[in-house]
Amino acid sequence: MTGSTSKQYDYPWEDTLILAFRDMQWIQAFNNLTAYNKKLREAGDDLDKRKKVQLEKPKPTLPPLLAKLDGHAENSTADVISSSKNRYFLLEFKSDRSKIRSESDKFIHHLMSEIKFGNENHAPFETLSRNGHFFIYAETPPSDPEEKPTPDAIAFGEGRALGLKASPYIDEIRKTPDNEPFAAEKLLHGSIGWEFPDMLAYLETLTSLHGKVTGDGSKSGAGRHPMKVAIATQNGLFWPYSDLSDVLAMTRIFGQNLATALSVVQKRYDNKLNDLKPIANDPHLLAELIKKKKAAKKPKPTNSPTRRI
Repeated sequence: MTGSTSKQYDYPWEDTLILAFRDMQWIQAFNNLTAYNKKLREAGDDLDKRKKVQLEKPKPTLPPLLAKLDGHAENSTADVISSSKNRYFLLEFKSDRSKIRSESDKFIHHLMSEIKFGNENHAPFETLSRNGHFFIYAETPPSDPEEKPTPDAIAFGEGRALGLKASPYIDEIRKTPDNEPFAAEKLLHGSIGWEFPDMLAYLETLTSLHGKVTGDGSKSGAGRHPMKVAIATQNGLFWPYSDLSDVLAMTRIFGQNLATALSVVQKRYDNKLNDLKPIANDPHLLAELIKKKKAAKKPKPTNSPTRRI
């Protein structure tokens, strides 16, 4: 293909990125299980103290099947959502980094652009957002046949290399100067991400602000925000959604599961939610968000139609 037709295929579909991220979760789980079994074989009958400690750790498992927001959501999430020492993420998938600001007239973009760095009322939300709310986008090398793919690249289409990059949501919207995107695979390791009560407090705050701006408490179809987004964990849990309102609706289910959690988890959630109250009740922020929402509803001049990826 040549000319403008070929440009339509310069970026992978966002669904492709979701599948690629899902593949990374499975590969990571498989590698963990393989490493565990290797230790088991090497231990043999003569277990020293160090190896005993290693083998007493929980055995790695393969990721669960995809969970959907339906009538069985409570049952499918109840046992896993409150698991301790898990790391949670809110991920939005974009076909290319340049596409991140393509829907700048939506609520969550307005919110992030109004976060004031250095404002003590906004600081807890800013920190929490940067810890667990990320864009995932494709980084594709030039179509030069001599160009070698990056080590973390995944093949797609007719053999082109696809590298998944992650970047904090708030830093991409605010164009933070020192923001450095990193390989998305790093989300599956280490201490990056939220603990369960942190995630719930963050989603509760988004729900509260979204409800105040739309005037419907996020319970009806008003204020729809189409997006390719997922809640994911390091151990392979993955909930894909097509609209922000569906993500916010999950707070009810998460809240129900929190009721059965340990008191220390409940206390952490209460503390986090209390830290976020100033931004949820910031009158200036709410006024700006409502103003932007009204401005976004005004008809925009139309030029030649563009193809959304």
